[in-house]
Amino acid sequence: ASATLCRTELLAGDTGAAAGHLARCREYGDASAAVPHLASYCQWLGILLHAARDDVREAAGLLTTSAGHLPSLRPLLLAEPGAAAWFVRFSRRIADRTLADTALKAVERLAADNPDVPAVQLAALHARSLYECAPDGIARVAAEHQDAWARLCAAEDLRALLDERQVAQEALPEPSSPRHGPWMARNHVGRMTVVEAADYRRRTAPEPAADALNDIERTIARLVVDGLTNRQVAQHVHLSPHTVNYYLRRIYGKFGIRSRVELARHVHDHGFGAVCEGM
Repeated sequence: ASATLCRTELLAGDTGAAAGHLARCREYGDASAAVPHLASYCQWLGILLHAARDDVREAAGLLTTSAGHLPSLRPLLLAEPGAAAWFVRFSRRIADRTLADTALKAVERLAADNPDVPAVQLAALHARSLYECAPDGIARVAAEHQDAWARLCAAEDLRALLDERQVAQEALPEPSSPRHGPWMARNHVGRMTVVEAADYRRRTAPEPAADALNDIERTIARLVVDGLTNRQVAQHVHLSPHTVNYYLRRIYGKFGIRSRVELARHVHDHGFGAVCEGM
């Protein structure tokens, strides 16, 4: 129950409540042997919590140590249809290509072994499309997936990709039009297409003209510097906490920073005008 409540609060953007439920979940560590994979699921929740709090280094550290098995853990990939795509997405934040490769191979093999399970097929399609920056596949997942979190993440991935490419969403072909017949993951196992380094690696320095904040980013930056949480910001700008987090990551990327503290420090050192106008 604590794990479920933790997951619910994470989806709602309330990291404080999520941390409390996760702590209670971990209290049952001694009894976790009686519940298969409970300990691993708690590790997964811990990583999500660190990522939601922008503790990227902590989350990355767990994935290279005690939680290194999670990207290829089949029970997790089955329980969380959006997990494989999440690992691919997070690999770009930490510039860890191996993490993306591991998760993608695992979910594609899982899908190849379960050709009649739509959720698994779509999970593999999401991870592959995100890995290759292919909007048609991501659009299909956003339209067809039955899991609310996976569907929301796919929609945000699509919006981010189109925004990066400056493509109007209405110009995108219908999700199913590029494919003739069902998309089967078993036909793609091991096909590791190399993505462009410029798309894959996080930029270390922003381009002044291109990186000026737009109106919504400027508003979110102001609210964050004022000390509001993602959930509070979401209420002010009438967006979901997940979408606010997406915009906040874009702001970080534009100014080469990684946390709220660094954003506040930048504003303190340079004034808010520098943040709004670009560097």
